[in-house]
Amino acid sequence: MKRIVGAWTCLAALVTGSVGCGEAPQEVSPSEAGKDVRSPTWEEFLASAYFQPSTGLYIANGDEVFTSLEELRSYYDARVRRSENGVSRNPLIVNAVDGEMKVWSATQKRHLTYCVDSVSLAARYDAVVRDLGAAMREWESAADVKFVHLSQYDGNCNPAQENVLFDVREAYEPSEVCNVDPKLVGCAPRNEPSPGLPPSYISSIIAQAFFPGVQRSARSLIINSYDLETDERYAVVNNVLSHEVGHILGFRHEHIRIPSTNPSCSGTDWLEVTEYDQQSVMSFTLCGGLDYRRKLSDLDRAGARAIYGLPKDVGADFNRDGQDDLFLYNPTTGAVETRYGHPLMNGLHFEAATQQTWSSNLKLIPGDFNGDGYQDLFRYSPTTGAVEIRYGSAAMGAFVVSPSSQVSFSPGLELIPGDFNGDGYTDIFIYYPATGNVEIRYGSPVMTQLLFSSSSQQVWAAGLKLIPGDFNGDGYTDLFRYNTTTGAVEIRYGNSSMGALSSSASSQQTWSLNLNLVAGDYNGDGRTDLFRYNTTTGAVEIRYGASGSGALLTSPSSQHTWVLNLTLVPGDFNGDGYTDIFVYYTPTGAVETRFGAAGTGPLQFSSSSQEAWSANLKFVPADFNGDGRTDLFIYFPGFGGSEIRYGREGATSFVFSPSSQHLWNPGWELISGYVPSH
Repeated sequence: MKRIVGAWTCLAALVTGSVGCGEAPQEVSPSEAGKDVRSPTWEEFLASAYFQPSTGLYIANGDEVFTSLEELRSYYDARVRRSENGVSRNPLIVNAVDGEMKVWSATQKRHLTYCVDSVSLAARYDAVVRDLGAAMREWESAADVKFVHLSQYDGNCNPAQENVLFDVREAYEPSEVCNVDPKLVGCAPRNEPSPGLPPSYISSIIAQAFFPGVQRSARSLIINSYDLETDERYAVVNNVLSHEVGHILGFRHEHIRIPSTNPSCSGTDWLEVTEYDQQSVMSFTLCGGLDYRRKLSDLDRAGARAIYGLPKDVGADFNRDGQDDLFLYNPTTGAVETRYGHPLMNGLHFEAATQQTWSSNLKLIPGDFNGDGYQDLFRYSPTTGAVEIRYGSAAMGAFVVSPSSQVSFSPGLELIPGDFNGDGYTDIFIYYPATGNVEIRYGSPVMTQLLFSSSSQQVWAAGLKLIPGDFNGDGYTDLFRYNTTTGAVEIRYGNSSMGALSSSASSQQTWSLNLNLVAGDYNGDGRTDLFRYNTTTGAVEIRYGASGSGALLTSPSSQHTWVLNLTLVPGDFNGDGYTDIFVYYTPTGAVETRFGAAGTGPLQFSSSSQEAWSANLKFVPADFNGDGRTDLFIYFPGFGGSEIRYGREGATSFVFSPSSQHLWNPGWELISGYVPSH
């Protein structure tokens, strides 16, 4: 997988102006991205730069900010002018700062905290919060990253605010208004050019972001005040927010690697992650891109996954609209339908076109098996072995049927989804509990049957419980093996091959029997941990994931004793990047949430999360309104009552929503994301 990634520590800006490519968007093949391109002269490169009057900074390539003309020249000499005869940008050439890719660390990528300046944005504050959040959810749905809005700092949100990773604010460029529309009252041509630039040059910055690795004072997402003044101009801002978030994650402009007569549309300092993608949100319209897009392309998503790993959202978004959905299946009658998430806290959207009748007694496994960003459903009949994949799509209708995905497996299998080879496609690990036979069937970009791999076939012990997770944080799904008869445990680690999982003798231990194991990233370090709950004694403990290929880390301070008969539901209910556990006492309906936190200690107690709900409920965790916080769908199996309790910021109880309450038929099996219950 390849995608352009920021290879230095500088700012990124989305610029429009008279110095563009000078030609309409046109199709550019991936092969053209590797052609020889003449290096611009210093004069050409300087003419393509923009001087920002309010800061005194120079912006070049639409991506980089330089503090002086001297620094700009130094960059040109070191990075742009490769030789008098030109520079070859072969797709295999990689250039980076000190040989390193500049992206967020495994820990930081789940805690990209920010504030939004309510003072400078004023009347546009609510719109920016909403639309920027939607842009962030688009990237979060593609990869294992987490943006966290710390709204308590919005009243004092600026580069000096050290309690957030970055700030979002407005900035005024007085000259820009005249550049965009010289006919405005009070506008007049410049009396003299900006320092070092020709008089003919004009440009306008819509928004300006940054790359990972810069100091705090430079970590700002800035929106030009001119573009906030009318709804028409703000619509352009809304369209480029996904592009700016891509910069914050480290992704470069796609067009800098294609041949161009304009130096502002080309560059040499990049690392390739995917092939050239004209439909990318990281492409400029004037530089070969098709338009400014809010939705990521398939290659955008593949590249994001290649860098940051698969997303850890517990829900499933079948139509890829940013809100998780709920699939309803009656195992007795075969009746199915999909209820779609909604951005408001008013329940799920009904769509009659999704109602169908499938076979009875199916096992349904959600996953993105063809890597297109839509969650699919893997259908398996435990009695006949018949399998098929039904594919998600943008339409609010029935899933896409794929006859070529219809094959037969053996009956009586246990199926576990994960990206075991880290290629961005969901795979299925097949385990036959009666004999211990295992193999992996691999996902691929086409809507067909999963790929067979004879080298993945092995014989394991019978009677195992298998928990998927990335326990060492290397981007591959691993399997935690727990023998419920002996207590023997081991981790088998994913790898880049399409073969067997890697064994690890150092991960082998003996644990207690009768454990309920709940996977999650409780300390937010990018590695999967296991919450252990002994169903006979009530003893609890967290074993934390670690780098390498050894055993999980013991945490004596996380050891406590809870009551029996608890249902434990994982999710990030307050959206802070740490997995929490919803604790439900089945006999009485008493509930509370224990919140994840940094370190290797226990979950955090919160008395304000304690409430009394009804007994004997069923729960499905997912982000149904797309706000970055896990919600709980509540179902009363006996009579079909349902409602959603919505997650919210802070360590407190859920948001009650009367408008989400409905009476459904009893007997539904409810499916969103894959949450193993062992």
